Amino acid sequence: MNVTREAAVIKVDGREVQRLPDVLVLERRVAVCLGERLILSTVCSPGDLTELAYGHLLSEGWIRSAGDVAGVSVDADSGRVRFDVHGVDSRMRAAAEPGPIDFTSSISQVLASVRAVEAGGMVFRSTGGTHVAGLVCDGAADAVAEDISRTGALEKAFGKALLAGVDFRRSILVLTSRVPRSFIEKAARVGIPIVAAVSAPTYEAVEEAERCGICLCGFARGDRLNVYSRPARVGLP
Repeated sequence: MNVTREAAVIKVDGREVQRLPDVLVLERRVAVCLGERLILSTVCSPGDLTELAYGHLLSEGWIRSAGDVAGVSVDADSGRVRFDVHGVDSRMRAAAEPGPIDFTSSISQVLASVRAVEAGGMVFRSTGGTHVAGLVCDGAADAVAEDISRTGALEKAFGKALLAGVDFRRSILVLTSRVPRSFIEKAARVGIPIVAAVSAPTYEAVEEAERCGICLCGFARGDRLNVYSRPARVGLP
């Protein structure tokens, strides 16, 4: 599915004015339903709607595994995704719980993970209009997603990882966006031990990461980063 479209643009550089073709990202409205209950209405990039829905249900605590889903129907034209679940009380959601305590990495591995996920941002490189999110497990960027919505990118990455059988508890989550508290809550629900962002976290995100046992890194660029919580996970005192 196309996620970009060409448009005419007038570029002004000093006194030079040019009319040139440009590539812009597309957006569309999407609805995710749990049975007949609407649980998400959002705007995101076209494509990967199933992955978005799986990632949203998992990271919001509606499901605990792909096996909880009995059936999925996707209406690509309307952007509506409907899930039937079994073995789960769809009225209750899991709380954000502390992550695993046995996974550790290193600063060099975290920075290498950031570079690997950024390399997967092909739409961003051509448009500058998307956020990128990805999970790196055992050095492999197994689930990378792009979206005009930073939450959409995160949930699509989670959905891809879930369907691919990625071990969340041995993964580093990389984000090119800011990190709010809600992202740390989502990471805790799926068991992520380390989150590394190119941009900044909020104060509340750092508090939540410390509570949940997550090592939260920000401003991960080049050979530098800031570590805001649980530094022992990356070999720091």
